[in-house]
Amino acid sequence: MNVTENSNNIDHYPRVVPTRAITRSFESYGRYVDVDSNSSVTEFQFNEMTKTINFNVTGQTGTSGFCDILVPKDLLWGVMIVYKDSVMLYNGTDYTQTQNATHYLFHIEYSHSSHRIEIRGTEAIPEFQLPFILPLFLAATLLATAISICKARRSDFFLNL
Repeated sequence: MNVTENSNNIDHYPRVVPTRAITRSFESYGRYVDVDSNSSVTEFQFNEMTKTINFNVTGQTGTSGFCDILVPKDLLWGVMIVYKDSVMLYNGTDYTQTQNATHYLFHIEYSHSSHRIEIRGTEAIPEFQLPFILPLFLAATLLATAISICKARRSDFFLNL
């Protein structure tokens, strides 16, 4: 998927030389986060409570590494902050962030060794979404009402004996 900044479909970060990158897809809440990298990517985690995506990147020390992270906007959104090894990175200096109508794309470059990457948003998909909670609430309310009616009828029956 090509993520652009404008409607001219300009790829602002074309690959000049083959990198032998591998794209990995990680599923969370039915949404897929794609990580395209020439590094080994491990320990991918999405945490809706802390509104973060975390993973490790590892490569041969002394070589250059990169990763492109494609994040669906309905999984994590708002003001996005990127960290490498718990140090905040600056957009335009340490990484680039672009977006389209459905996704954010983060491009991060680094010298290889082992690094922990974290992307933090201000909003994340709720653990239980409203369309699922509403029917459960209605079912519980109907069940409680039915039990109350049955108890009331039973009490009336025994009083009339």
